[in-house]
Amino acid sequence: MTFRNLVITVLSAALITQIVSCNSENPEDINQNIKLMELQGTMVSLSEQYKNFKTPTPLPTSTATYTPTATSTPTQVPTQTPTPTLTPTQTPTPIPSSTPTLTPTLTPTVTPAPTSTPTPTTTPTPTPTLIPTVTNTPTPTTAQRLHYIKGSVVKIETGSSSGSGVLLAKTGEILTNYHVIENRPNIKVTLHGGQTETAILLATDSSRDLAIIDIAGESHSHLTIQDNLSSEVGDIVYALGYPLSSNYTVTSGVISAITKRVPTINRHAWNKTEHNFIQTDAPLNPGNSGGPLINYEGSLVGINTSRIEDHNNRIVVGIGFALLLDNEQLSDLYKRCKCLSETE
Repeated sequence: MTFRNLVITVLSAALITQIVSCNSENPEDINQNIKLMELQGTMVSLSEQYKNFKTPTPLPTSTATYTPTATSTPTQVPTQTPTPTLTPTQTPTPIPSSTPTLTPTLTPTVTPAPTSTPTPTTTPTPTPTLIPTVTNTPTPTTAQRLHYIKGSVVKIETGSSSGSGVLLAKTGEILTNYHVIENRPNIKVTLHGGQTETAILLATDSSRDLAIIDIAGESHSHLTIQDNLSSEVGDIVYALGYPLSSNYTVTSGVISAITKRVPTINRHAWNKTEHNFIQTDAPLNPGNSGGPLINYEGSLVGINTSRIEDHNNRIVVGIGFALLLDNEQLSDLYKRCKCLSETE
């Protein structure tokens, strides 16, 4: 490429650049247009000057091409202010400083002497407390109760007559009817086991048809009289004794009524007094007099005394009487027994 073509190419590129950047109507762009016109003029001037420029003939010995320098000073081309380019600032990478490695001083560790661990004490397992099992005591049957009571019932014989009685204490005191031993000097008592004892009279209460006799011994089976014992009509009762001077028997019935009446032996007495009696339909026969009347629990509730056999020449069945017993009814007898024992 010749110098001319080079110059034309450079100027054309500059001109095109200015044309592209001056397509705006801003004031700054207008100044650029003026500069462009000046540049065009310069190019025309340079073109005319180049026409008169002659290229020297090269020397035959020289292979290098000599490019003459133009002697004419061209008009200064206005310098275009380039758009500043933002050059990124390079952040210097810090050079890691070498940290000196500190060699630790080895301090000897004092190992404590091992502490002897005490041998654990074996705690005995507590033995569970056994809860006692409640054993239900079976309720005794009527037969069992009667079997227990029969040792307290005795047979009383006075020669021409007989009756029954009930032991009230282990020392041999026997409660019976007064009419059983009335005016009888010899009183023989036969226990349930067959033993025979001679009895002595301790006290009598003819108004109630009661008497107390005593036999030897310190361990007799016996029944006790209970205070506040409630007897109701309809309660089952049992009459125990030795009817007709024979063997031990049991008859049963109910309480038909609780009534006041005069004992049979006092029906014709001038000073007769009524007392509380249990009326029962349990069969009573000669020889049951003086024997116990017990309830279904085995408690002593009365002393069998009499029965009604006829009324206005009519046969009567199922009406017997037993004196209702409590400590109040027997209080006079107890006092008399004490007096008799003191005088002997």
